[in-house]
Amino acid sequence: MLLIKSHRTVPHWIKKRYKKLRKKDFYIDNKEAIVETPSESTDLSVVKKILESNSGFKSLVEKQRLLQEFINLQTQKEKNILAALLQLKNSLLDIANYQEGISISPSLELDAFTNGMNGGYVAPSSGGDPVSNPLSVPTGKNLYSINEQVTPTKEHGDYPKKIAYSLWGGEFIRNQGMNIGQIFYMLGVEPVRNNYGRVHDVKLIPMQVLKRPRIDVLVQTSGQFRDIAASRINLINKAVHLAAEADDNDEYKNYVKEGTLLAESELKEKGFSPEEARKFSTSRVFGGLNGNYGTGIMGLVEQGDKWETEQEIADTYINNMGAIYSEDNWAFYKKGMFETMMNNTDVVVHPRSSNETGPISLDHVYEFMGGLTASIRVTTGKDPDGYFNDYRNRYNPDVQSLKEAIWTETRTNLFNPKYIKAQMEEGETAAENFAESFRDTYGWNVMKPAAIDKEIWEGYYDIYVKDKNNLGTLEFFRKTNPYALQEMTAVMLETVRKGYWKPSESVKKDIANLHAELVKDHDAGCSGFVCDNNKLKEMITSLLDDNLNKAYEAAIDEVRTGTSGEVENQEGMVLEKEVLRKEKIVAMIKENIWAILILVLLIGGAITWGVVKRKREDE
Repeated sequence: MLLIKSHRTVPHWIKKRYKKLRKKDFYIDNKEAIVETPSESTDLSVVKKILESNSGFKSLVEKQRLLQEFINLQTQKEKNILAALLQLKNSLLDIANYQEGISISPSLELDAFTNGMNGGYVAPSSGGDPVSNPLSVPTGKNLYSINEQVTPTKEHGDYPKKIAYSLWGGEFIRNQGMNIGQIFYMLGVEPVRNNYGRVHDVKLIPMQVLKRPRIDVLVQTSGQFRDIAASRINLINKAVHLAAEADDNDEYKNYVKEGTLLAESELKEKGFSPEEARKFSTSRVFGGLNGNYGTGIMGLVEQGDKWETEQEIADTYINNMGAIYSEDNWAFYKKGMFETMMNNTDVVVHPRSSNETGPISLDHVYEFMGGLTASIRVTTGKDPDGYFNDYRNRYNPDVQSLKEAIWTETRTNLFNPKYIKAQMEEGETAAENFAESFRDTYGWNVMKPAAIDKEIWEGYYDIYVKDKNNLGTLEFFRKTNPYALQEMTAVMLETVRKGYWKPSESVKKDIANLHAELVKDHDAGCSGFVCDNNKLKEMITSLLDDNLNKAYEAAIDEVRTGTSGEVENQEGMVLEKEVLRKEKIVAMIKENIWAILILVLLIGGAITWGVVKRKREDE
């Protein structure tokens, strides 16, 4: 959470850089947004949210009850009363400390920023937002990531009935390896710690203790996770080997062993040698080829006229993310391996620990989680369910379905008049945030059509095109950032063109007219949706009347190619500059001809003298 506020005079460029960040909104589910600059009321609101996530604070009411009971009844519960008093004292101190930490953070951040720019030492601290990590305040520190060797932490490892995991570096840092603990437990293994608390090995959980099947896994690693937690990847691979080779009784199934045998058989059918098939049959961790960091699908998805079927997206994802990561085969790719390991995947799970972004406010979520989901569906014919491991409140973690998470964020933010009004006060950056959410909604429509209901697009139309809440949304966009609304209307129309949303003809024309008018009046903000999608452009022109159609196409062409008159004038200016330059050079030579001749003679004499001297030295 970035808080920039200072009563001192600061350089103008710093003020300009952080102008949009001073009012960073803090919004969680259906709770109220904090949109004003840090003040005492804001600080207390953030403190309240921190305390709501603190299990110790939640027990404060019970402690108070015991205190009152002691006063009224004079009972003998000395130990309980003492514990209650200590808890009360600590909780009250926490309130003061949290408030003070938040209130002094702005000045500390500015001090640390200027000190760091001057080459000074900035003290380290853990990061994350203050709700999930109260130790992150006060801010103004040099954030460190995580000690990978101590993950997963002892408190985590509850068994979720999930199959495929997406591992991100940032989430790994914030949740302290919770997902890794879950992967271990699904496989039926547990971490082994050395005397320093480092998890250096894994061991099987006996079936008589586990008392359930060993669940197979498929792990997708981002580039950042791969770079900071290579040792954890190796432990996951070791855990898979142990589970696949476990000599369990027949009371519970071992799906890891079954999946390994099935993979070995299928790899042989795809042309792998028996040795290769056996070797790669336990491969479960896949990531980017050649050390890449992205999936390569986001640009493709948002250029809708560049692809026609889900197969093209899945192929791109697999070709970019299909490299094996194991101790003996790091970033090794061979066609067919990733697809084989997707078999029998029922669920895709993604971690979520940030209170600042969600599935339709961060495009990388649909890129990674959605890309894996779409690839599994295309490859196996089964559309896996999507779930988030919700660690935003680390004292009360939860599991939330993909559809539930999307609807929660939509209703809380994009459908919420209070949130919209608060965002509109932020200006052009907030307008772009709305456009980002529209793009991400479209992205999920592509990756998992069942996750996006038509009511979401209908709500977008009613709120942002028709302004049903009378918030002045159209005036806001026209005044502050018309290009964001161009993008939003283009995304809506592309969703229609692709068949994900099927509104009435009048609604389509309404959106197309608004889009064309924005392009005509403000020039085209040529993104992939607005200018570069020729098939979308054809659909839009088919919905416009002749006059608006001509103005729309002229505005697009003017931005993309420029008018012929402008091109001719630019060429004339270039030719004129070239002629002037040549004339000046000729005049300069004529005026300085004797100086040039003398300089040439001097250079020639120096060269001759040097040659003669070298010959004498050689003799």
